[in-house]
Amino acid sequence: MRYVVESIDNGVARLEDETGASLFFSVSSLPAGAADGTCLRTEGGLLVPDPAYEHSRRKQLYDLQQRIGNKNSI
Repeated sequence: MRYVVESIDNGVARLEDETGASLFFSVSSLPAGAADGTCLRTEGGLLVPDPAYEHSRRKQLYDLQQRIGNKNSI
């Protein structure tokens, strides 16, 4: 399963899974350096960074921004 860190507040991280469901974890259960927007996956029962998924998501967002920007300039 893959997750995205949506927010971190008062030691609690809200993650969104691939289905759009929100899950709440203690910040201490996240890998070091995890922040808003970090993509994670489970491996051996632990949350670990998923840089390939994060790159893919960032590319999708960039492409969407480009398409929206191009529509607004017409």
